[in-house]
Amino acid sequence: MKVLDWETPNEVWYRELGKVLPKTSHPKTSVALTN
Repeated sequence: MKVLDWETPNEVWYRELGKVLPKTSHPKTSVALTN
């Protein structure tokens, strides 16, 4: 696991999305939401 302080807010948010969304969902869609 990465250190939380080292991660950017977007990386944390993306990981949180990964917990909710299926791993098979389109990653680019989730990334677009963070931009």
